Amino acid sequence: MTFENQLWLILTPAIVLLAAGLFAFGLRRREALLSRFAATRLLDQLTEKASHTRSLLKAGLILLAFALIGIALARPTYGVDWIERKARGLDIVFVLDSSKSMLATDLRPTRLDRAKLAIMDLVKRLESDRIGLVVFAGNAFLQTPPTLDYSAFHENLDSIGQDTITRGGSDLGQAIREAAKAFPQENNFKVVILLTDGEDQAQQAIDTAREVAQDGINVYAIGIGTPEGVYLKARNSQGIEEFIRDAKGQPVRSQLDEATLQQIASLTGGNYSRLSDQSLNSLYTAVIATLPREERESELQEARIERFQWVLAAAGLLLVLEILIRRRSKASIHTAAAMMACCLLSPAPAEAQETPPPLEQQPAAQIEYDAFADPRVIYNDAYQHLSAGEYEQAKHLYARVIETSEDLQLERDALYNMAHAANQIGETALQAQELQAAIDHWKEAESLFQSANQIDPTDAASIEDAERTAARRKALEAMIEEQAPQDQPQSENDE
Repeated sequence: MTFENQLWLILTPAIVLLAAGLFAFGLRRREALLSRFAATRLLDQLTEKASHTRSLLKAGLILLAFALIGIALARPTYGVDWIERKARGLDIVFVLDSSKSMLATDLRPTRLDRAKLAIMDLVKRLESDRIGLVVFAGNAFLQTPPTLDYSAFHENLDSIGQDTITRGGSDLGQAIREAAKAFPQENNFKVVILLTDGEDQAQQAIDTAREVAQDGINVYAIGIGTPEGVYLKARNSQGIEEFIRDAKGQPVRSQLDEATLQQIASLTGGNYSRLSDQSLNSLYTAVIATLPREERESELQEARIERFQWVLAAAGLLLVLEILIRRRSKASIHTAAAMMACCLLSPAPAEAQETPPPLEQQPAAQIEYDAFADPRVIYNDAYQHLSAGEYEQAKHLYARVIETSEDLQLERDALYNMAHAANQIGETALQAQELQAAIDHWKEAESLFQSANQIDPTDAASIEDAERTAARRKALEAMIEEQAPQDQPQSENDE
């Protein structure tokens, strides 16, 4: 068993100890107050029916329930499931320079660290794009093949350091060639994002760029560093920082070679920009977000199965048991034990239920739900309120369906019906001569109809309803504007 949020494993013991301390303080405070209320010789007679043992048992159940809730918040997982995933996306391979020149500090803390942070920022904006990673220095290798497993990509990216590539130097050409080989053999848009200071000691990058351009690969180069550059430093075996020197004993100065990177990007149909927050935003919004995405074959993705429900169920049973135990009665203990036995020994497993019967078959009074209710049940309840003319209640329930459901079709239906409810509220406001309120509700209905159409663009009804509602709103607004000049002279005459 593993935990997705291990911070709660640290916080939970502290919370439980704090709660135990508060309980002990409260118990002592109670005894002190009782001693003021009556003489000591009378306290045993006044409190003889209150069980001190049961009070401690109730406190223990609460503390144990708190501990289980903390474990549930840590999101325990046990076992794996394979999810079939089919999506539209790009194939993107990041090419990261890890040569010694990337240890330069003209970008703090180092060029390599800033490049890794830039990759993380870009990956956060991606959803269904396959991403891979190539690392290079004197040679290059594929660190992560193109994958949808972003967590594995992050782990491999974090592991990259100055010792990842043992061979010194900087071979841009081999890095680009290795990235080109990493792309799957599919008719998908292929993007290489090159993060380097541009130093190419092998002098093959330009020729390689011409080769990969023929395969339809676009290279978008991001320059890491400054044209002024900085002298390179490294720590020796004693941990002392000293300058890196060339064969002649002179300190090595590393500078950003923008000309090479601009030429590589130009040859492959990409573009070049120096690393900055603005350049990353431009790269995503103006390039990556606009590229055509192909629908890929379905892939099986490993997903850990979360088991927090088990722990929460146990915590709930403990809290119920604590409520049933009374300090002054023994019979309640037997009742609580019987209920616990029934819950634990019940042979019926918890299974997902099918869609509930239509609303026409179940009245609203019989529909109950909690925070974990099936959105389909809430949807049916909302539909019944809508049919009964209770439009405000229907809107509220449809909004809850949209918040809790992961079914796009159900969300679309909820948006569509919610728009009808808003439209009817506007009609009611119009009849009550509340003209501005009617306009506001109709605007809301238009927006909801349009949102429903965005989920299902093939649905012509939602667009027609939006246009019809907009026409009524505009007619009402025009009427108000026509009446305004007439009302003003009338009011002046009255004066």
